[in-house]
Amino acid sequence: MARNSDALEKIRSGQSMSRSEMIRMIYQLSLPAILAQLSTTIMEYIDASMVGQLGAEGSAAIGLVASSTWLFGGLNAAATVGYSVPVAQAMGANDERRARSLVRQGMVVAMAISLFWTLVCVLISGHIPVWLGGDPAIRRNATLYFAIFSLALPWHELNHLAAGFLQ
Repeated sequence: MARNSDALEKIRSGQSMSRSEMIRMIYQLSLPAILAQLSTTIMEYIDASMVGQLGAEGSAAIGLVASSTWLFGGLNAAATVGYSVPVAQAMGANDERRARSLVRQGMVVAMAISLFWTLVCVLISGHIPVWLGGDPAIRRNATLYFAIFSLALPWHELNHLAAGFLQ
């Protein structure tokens, strides 16, 4: 563990690092992000196999609103990126007070944005399947799926925010 703190101290103080120290630091910093992406991919495969068990109508209902879940999930997650970068910069500058302030501010702003998108999505959940031209037989399930997805947006935002701050 001393090697990690030594390398971090070198970065913060502007000292040069050996090639092996840089490679070790890159590996240690990238491994959590790589594992997070791997676990996300595995969960997407599990999700797809579970959706397949719902049958043609269930799969069609979820598929109908998939583009909308991606859109609103992406809009919701945008605040995460907006705060992760300045927090990382403050930590790199060894300005812990500013980093803590940015984390608090990021949590408040991200939750406000997330709750706004949740409200919008719940309000339009019954209209999305119609707007997308969904068959009347699958509209009810598509509406329910999108509404449930919408209610989970704040939890997704907290997850993205926490992961971004940790990285």
